[in-house]
Formats: sequence, structure tokens, C-alpha cells
Amino acid sequence: MDNYVKALGLDEFINRNQQAVVKLANKQLAIIKGQDEEIYAIDNRCPHEGFPLSEGTIDGKNYLTCNWHNWKFCLKTGDCVIGGDDVRTYPIKIIDEQIYVDLSPPPLDQIEKRIMKGLRTAFEKREYGHIARELARLHYSGIEPIKAIESVILWSAERFEYGMTHAYAALTDWLWLHDQKQGNLEEQLICLTEAIEHVSFDALRRPLYPFETSVAPYKSQKFIDAIEEEEESQAMAMLNGALAENLSLDILEKDFSSAALMHYNDFGHSLIYVYKTFELARRFSTDAAAAVLRCMLRSLCYTSREDLIPEFREYAERLTTFKEKLSLDKEHNIGESLSAKNPSEAMDWLSNLNKAPSYENLFDYLLYKNAQNFCLYDINMQYETQNNVSHNIGWLDFTHAITFANAVRILCLKFPELWPAGLMQMACFYGRNASHIDKGHDAEQWVVEDFEAFKKTCIEKILDHGLPVPIFSAHLMKNFRAAVEEHEPASAQTKDWLLRAHNRFFHSPIKGKHAKRLVQQGIKLVQKDYA
Repeated sequence: MDNYVKALGLDEFINRNQQAVVKLANKQLAIIKGQDEEIYAIDNRCPHEGFPLSEGTIDGKNYLTCNWHNWKFCLKTGDCVIGGDDVRTYPIKIIDEQIYVDLSPPPLDQIEKRIMKGLRTAFEKREYGHIARELARLHYSGIEPIKAIESVILWSAERFEYGMTHAYAALTDWLWLHDQKQGNLEEQLICLTEAIEHVSFDALRRPLYPFETSVAPYKSQKFIDAIEEEEESQAMAMLNGALAENLSLDILEKDFSSAALMHYNDFGHSLIYVYKTFELARRFSTDAAAAVLRCMLRSLCYTSREDLIPEFREYAERLTTFKEKLSLDKEHNIGESLSAKNPSEAMDWLSNLNKAPSYENLFDYLLYKNAQNFCLYDINMQYETQNNVSHNIGWLDFTHAITFANAVRILCLKFPELWPAGLMQMACFYGRNASHIDKGHDAEQWVVEDFEAFKKTCIEKILDHGLPVPIFSAHLMKNFRAAVEEHEPASAQTKDWLLRAHNRFFHSPIKGKHAKRLVQQGIKLVQKDYA
């Protein structure tokens, strides 16, 4: 009886129509007689929105219904049979006509198991509020909420048919912000909830696409060749071999980066994803790390190749020329010489450079030019409805130039032999976006005078963005991080335009759905087949 606390007398309970609300310690409990004549103790607050379960209804199945939203709970176990979150129940004993309730907590492993069961239900239904509640339960149970991320990765990795999505990339960045918010539970849980909800969105109702389980010896060049030939099973077997041998992540990161930059892949996403993948892999356990790496490998095998379309077809030739022609001269100044109007002109400019002070200097200049384009984006393009598909250019297209540049700097500093490809692809971004800018836009209005104040404003926006589809909030998060990471090493000119661009982006509307445009383009394409 050491753990039992007196709740009320049996006579008093009967006089209250065999249903009473009592406060014991810091808990408010509903003491209820079920249809089976047993007496039960259950948390009185419905875990959905806090309405009193004592005002609920008990049916013949011994289910207690919260009449506000029709959530139903098993009186014996607390399991939610209709709705979402479970509710806690408490053992009861009747001694000497008194009702006693056991308030002692279950073992921690049982608590964690129950919370993770609830989190998985919330994840599989993409229930934002439910996700947040289960994370809060982890915290108040003494379990680090971030621990849930490993499970989320394992629940989702094999549901991404074509590998990596923005969800895992954004997950990395939400965790980056989470780490900066130590001591602020609300903001940390926002970061985790946003991250989990985005993964849920991308995995929602998707079947499993199991990864190859066979194991083969890992050979770097053979691995890259298998990716190049889109042989997922062969490459996956080699990755499994590398994981079994505990091969250094540095070796794998170099090979993944090399494969990502073999071509102008997936409009730069491949390299962005590699950067984020290895940050996640280094952060989490073996199983979660392996799942993310396998997901990234699948992505590389399925990725699109923009250098095969007319707009970028000169890429490989220009890259070869660039590698052969450029010499590094610390005394040389490339000046303000890039003014291309399309990808071909931008690639020509880079391949015709004879000298540059360093790859890092050239990177800074290309980042500056891409940031300038970003700031001058012609926002009217997102409202166009009569344009061709190739001109479906929105804010997110411009953001990729910056997040790609961020990945280039991080990975090329580690693996310098990748600089030429990274820089040539930055030129591709510049050339593609150059024809979609408004040169008359007043960029002076977006100058940022106080970097720290600007960061604070951005974080406030990110943490309460109000955007219904996670792809847009993900780009706010990803670009903010890129701006912060690139700010310190950037030249004064690049800093200026990088912050102007992000200031405008954070204060501009994003059109998230293009109903009229897409239907009109669909009609134009289909009607030709019936002409």
C-alpha cells in the first residue's frame, strides 16, 4: 500500500452517482464505475485538447467517450480506440470502504514504449498537434525528445521510392536550430515537430521499397561506376559492405560527393542532400545512419541529369576546358566580369577564365552573383499563368543557388578536387536565373544593417511561419542556415547581397499553388494529342 493514495470514501463515490473527480498530488483523476461494475481511475483531462473526461459517456464496451470530439478510450487500459493519444489509467484498491489509487509511475521503459507508440500513430497520420504532444511527454518523462528522430528515420527511409527528399535535408537544419535553443523547450519542440511532420508528409501512405540486403566488397570507383550506371542493387550491396566493415564516413562522403558532382544532377539537389546526409549520419546511431545513407544512395541512382537537356548540354565540355585552362594566381583580380544572360554564357565565362586568385575567391564571387540574382528575382513570375513550363520559376528555384553554394563550400574544402565541378554548377545556377530577374527592383530597401537582429527576425518567422505545406517552411529553414554559414567567410560585398536576398525572401509572399497555370499548361499539352 506504500504507493496507494486515498482518493475518497466508497459511500461518497456512490452518492456522486459513481463518478467523481478528485485531485491527488498534481493530478486530476476521474474515478468512474464502468459497465462491468468495476471502478476505474483515469486522467480526467482528455489528451486531445484537455476537456474533462468526467463529462464523457460510457458504452457497453467499457469505452469512455469524450463528447467534445468523440475520442474513445478503454477504461481498463487507457488505449485510445478512436482518436489519437492514449490516456493514463491508475490501479485501484478498495480497503475499509475507502478507494485508494496507485499514483506511482510505470517503469521508464514502459513509458517510453507507450509514448513512441503514440508518436508512430501521429507520424503515420501526419497529426501535427499529436506529434508535439508525444514529444512533450518524452520531455516530461525525462527522455530527450530528440531521441525520437532516430525512430522517425527508421520508419520512413524505405518509403521514399526515389531516395532522399527535402524532408531529410530540412530535418538536418531543424536539428541545427534545435541545438541552438538549449533551455527553450517550446522552440526546441517546434523544431522537432516541424522536422517530423515534414518526414511524415513525404512518407504518408507510401508503401515500402525495401533496400537491397546483400553485401559486396566496397571499392570506391566501382561504387561510383554503379551509381553512374543506375545499378542501385549493385551499389547498395557495396554500401552494405562498407557499413559492415565500419568504413570511415569520410571515405564514403568523398565518394558520394564525387558521384553527386559527376553531372549537373537534380538541379543541384544531389550535392545539397549529400551534405545533409552525412551530417545526419554522424549524429545518429548505426541503424539510423545506415538508413539515411541508403536513402541517399538510392537518390543518386535515380537522380535527373540536367546536363543532358539542351539548356546545359555544354556542361561537360566547358568543365573540361575550365579544369585545363584555369591557373591560380594570388595576385590576379577577376573583377566584375560576369554578366551572362543564360547558362551557356555563364559556362563560357567560367571556362574562358585564364586566372583566378583561388578557388575560394572564385566561389565567393559566384556566390555574390547568385545572391544578387536572388535579391532581384522578378516576383511577378510566380503569378504568371500564360507562361511555358520552362518558365515556371518561383522563389524556391532561386533559393537552391544559395543552398547549393553552401554545400559546395563545405564539401569542396574537404575534397578540393571537386572545386571545378562545384563552381561550374554555380555558374549554371547563375545563368539559369539571370533571365528571370527584375533589374529595376530597388534592392537598397533590403539592406541589412544589424546581422544579429536580422537573425532574430528570421528565427521568429521560421518558428511560426504559418505555411501549410512543409516544403516552403523547409526552404525558409535551409536558406536561413545557408546564409548564416556563408556569412562569416564571405567578403563584404557577398555578405551584403546575401543578406539583402534573404531579407527580401523572408518578407515576400510565396505562392504555393498554381491552379490556373497548371491546368492551362495541362490543356495545351494534352490537346495537341487530339488535334
